[in-house]
Amino acid sequence: MPTKRVKIGFSFLGGPHWIAGVTFLESILKAVNALEKAERPEIALVTNKQMKEEQLCSLLPFVDEVLQIPPPKEHELPIWHEKYRAVKRKLHLPVHPVPTMSSLEPFLLEHGITSFFAKNECEKMSGVNLISWIPDFQHEHLPDFFSSHELRSRRQHFGRIAEFANRIAVTSEDVLNDVNRFLPQARPKSVVMPFVTSIPTGCMNQDPGFVVRRYQIPERFIYLPNQFFRHKNHLTVIRALELAVKEVPDITVVCSGNTQDHRQPNYFNEILQEVSARGVRGNFVILGLIPYEHVFALMRQSLSVLQPSNFEGLSMSLAEAKSMGKRVILSDLAVHTEMAPEWALFFNRNDERELADRLIETFRVAKPGPDLELESLMKSRNAKRIQDFGRRFLEIVSDALTPNV
Repeated sequence: MPTKRVKIGFSFLGGPHWIAGVTFLESILKAVNALEKAERPEIALVTNKQMKEEQLCSLLPFVDEVLQIPPPKEHELPIWHEKYRAVKRKLHLPVHPVPTMSSLEPFLLEHGITSFFAKNECEKMSGVNLISWIPDFQHEHLPDFFSSHELRSRRQHFGRIAEFANRIAVTSEDVLNDVNRFLPQARPKSVVMPFVTSIPTGCMNQDPGFVVRRYQIPERFIYLPNQFFRHKNHLTVIRALELAVKEVPDITVVCSGNTQDHRQPNYFNEILQEVSARGVRGNFVILGLIPYEHVFALMRQSLSVLQPSNFEGLSMSLAEAKSMGKRVILSDLAVHTEMAPEWALFFNRNDERELADRLIETFRVAKPGPDLELESLMKSRNAKRIQDFGRRFLEIVSDALTPNV
């Protein structure tokens, strides 16, 4: 008699304001689906709101079913919930129903889900094993980016994770070090799950040169695919460009990403002013939000991918560039050192002169378009990397069944 497959529920992660969450979830689902059929669990994607098909289309090939939690009755909502909704409306952020755990656990058990992977949902569940994901401790490293209410809310939420999760997954030793520092009570439950992104085959099979024509950019450029948030360190790049153009006048950095940050709504204007003040308007090209498949094409067409951040938890663009087999220029964050491929170039994230030297070096020696040698190398490695990621995730789910000592 065949053994019944384990059923794991995944909370939907990310959205329009945080694409990396969706990409991370997709990476886990792809990794699990890359395993042999006998190893694969049954997978349910669990959402707390009605979602449009286009929001789920990248995930649907990797899940067995999509489940929507019924909205909680008004009397079940926490007292703070209406105030929370009012604040989000003022900030013009989407407002969605927040299910209480009293409705979530019975819902999961009703659908045969015995383990649940989530970032936001966290309360004690006696019949379901909760694996919580902590992406980073940005609020502790950069507290000025958060209101006092946001800081208090995040710390309380992380405290609940420490108390109620069966296992806590982090994606790097760097984040695990932060668990030790900022949430020591969670250390016995915390495990490292290095993640691997898989690049869509279609993106690797097409000529990426179409993006040059589509966006009317130079054939030779360095690509910076980060949201325009202060900690992404665009200002240092602009200052480095001012130095670099004195030696290489046509050096170009092309940027894509969300230009709006509700926490610092004037920051993008500050970037534009800095570009003009430094005289690099023709060298610092801003595309804004673009289709995700164009991000991959720009990576492949570029001379190198630049990741200059002052802080990262996931560093998704580095993970993607590495899986693709692309040159990278990285700030000297511990997480970058941990994740970097062997061909990476590093610079002091506070030193525009050192970054300028890296940009000049790359612009002089690198060729535009795919690096076929590096792409072939990573293609030979990626199948095992992805399967190892899938097995590590399932190992963590299995360990969550074991009580902590």
